[in-house]
Amino acid sequence: NCDPQLLLEVGFTGAVNLEELQLRAPGDGRAPGRVRLFVNSPNLDFAGAEQEEPIQRLSLADLWQPPGDVELGQAGQNMRCSIRLPIARFRRITTLTVFIEDNV
Repeated sequence: NCDPQLLLEVGFTGAVNLEELQLRAPGDGRAPGRVRLFVNSPNLDFAGAEQEEPIQRLSLADLWQPPGDVELGQAGQNMRCSIRLPIARFRRITTLTVFIEDNV
């Protein structure tokens, strides 16, 4: 039994505008399913990520794609996911916190 939750904080050296988020994951069912994004909330912990309202919620289950001509979910292959972000919500970001709630 493993806990699929993961909390990542990405800090930038200056304020940035994010337009797209690209993710890669193994194609064996461990790819993120539901994700919450928080901006400019440094040092957010798991309790805060579960209780606070994120700037964006993402459901990625239908967005994962195999690289090139590989069949979806083929063992040993990595999957990729590209998400266009609404630019108005992701301006002047100094930290991005990615909370992965569960897997697909």
